[in-house]
Amino acid sequence: MLRRSFLCLLATTAATDVFALYDPPPQELLRFIPGTWSGTLTYRDWSKPDRLVKLPCRVNASLMGPMSVSLSFLFDDGPSKQVYSYDRWLFDFAKREMVWVSGTDKEERSAYVIASASRTDAGNSITLTQPANGKVHRQQLVSSQQALQLTKVDVSGDGQEIFRNAYELRRVDA
Repeated sequence: MLRRSFLCLLATTAATDVFALYDPPPQELLRFIPGTWSGTLTYRDWSKPDRLVKLPCRVNASLMGPMSVSLSFLFDDGPSKQVYSYDRWLFDFAKREMVWVSGTDKEERSAYVIASASRTDAGNSITLTQPANGKVHRQQLVSSQQALQLTKVDVSGDGQEIFRNAYELRRVDA
C-alpha cells in the first residue's frame, strides 16, 4: 500500500514538471526555400565570354535547422550526361554572416556578408557579398511560394557588373 501511494505521488508530481522540447521554427527569410524546384541554370562560358550556356536543372532543398539549408542539384548537361552538385547554406542573421559550403569529397567554404535581407508576404530577398581580388562577388537570392531565383554577378571597383550565373526555378511539389 505504501509503495502504491509513493508511486502515485511520484507520478503526479513528475507530470507537472514535464516540458515539451521543440526546436525553433525556420527563420522567416528561409521559409519558401524548402521543396523541389525545376528550371534552368544560365552561366557565362568563360572560354567564350560573350556566350551564355543554359542547362535544365532540378533542385531539392531542405532545412537542416532553423538557419541552414541543404541543396542537391541535378543538371542535364547533354545527351545521357547528368551532373550532380551539393551545397549547404549556413546563415547567421544576427551576425550578418553566411557560409556557403560546396561539394562533398573536397568541400569548399565561402564566407559571405549578408548585405541586405527583406521579407514580405509575397517573397523574400537576401543579398550576399564577398570581396575578392579588387572586386565583389554578389549573390542575390529571391524566394517566394512558387519561384526561386539566385543570381551571381561580379562587381568591379568602378561599379561595373559582370554576370556570372543565374538559377530560375519554379516549384514542382506544390
